[in-house]
Amino acid sequence: MPNLRTPDSGDQYCCPACKADAPYAWDETMDAGGSDWPPMPDALALAHLPADLLGELEARAGAGVVETMFNGPFFAIPLDREDDLIGVLRSAGFGVCRNDALIVSIDADS
Repeated sequence: MPNLRTPDSGDQYCCPACKADAPYAWDETMDAGGSDWPPMPDALALAHLPADLLGELEARAGAGVVETMFNGPFFAIPLDREDDLIGVLRSAGFGVCRNDALIVSIDADS
């Protein structure tokens, strides 16, 4: 992927983390640090999962809607209820499994 430059930057890259021989890494730029891009999976769950599935996750996995001042509502599932989450999703026909390597690869703090 090409590096991004500002229109008037000449040979200067738009951020110190952007180097000519390295791929663009959004998590090194801090461009998305204080906003809701990319949308949180928790917020996407409210927009894309069927209401009956959300209700089942509330009843069986201790999940619920959390309101935030800046980014609006999101669907929170307690971390210690992972087995319940997987059970509900599998019973609804979703093929799910734990993938720690994937989570680590997208974790901005790692």
